[in-house]
Amino acid sequence: QAKKLRALGYRVRTGKRWKKPTLGDITRTMPYSQAGLLIRKLSGKAVKTSWTVDLPARVFLGMNDDEFDKALARQLQAIGFGWNVKAQDIKGKT
Repeated sequence: QAKKLRALGYRVRTGKRWKKPTLGDITRTMPYSQAGLLIRKLSGKAVKTSWTVDLPARVFLGMNDDEFDKALARQLQAIGFGWNVKAQDIKGKT
């Protein structure tokens, strides 16, 4: 963040003149949150308030869709869910 502040033209007043502080001066004297605030103000970019994250479909324990459907049907039968459904009625539709 100190490098970014210097690149954006951050300066401090020493006596009557303005000077670019060293990276060490910035990291020693400025809190992390204040540096982030100054970077946002100096860069002039709008702050994102929301965004979307696209997650890829995850593989369920290395199974393909057909194997997963069969395993799910077996587990549902084991717990008695859909006890009146016959095996030939399970097509694996999702």
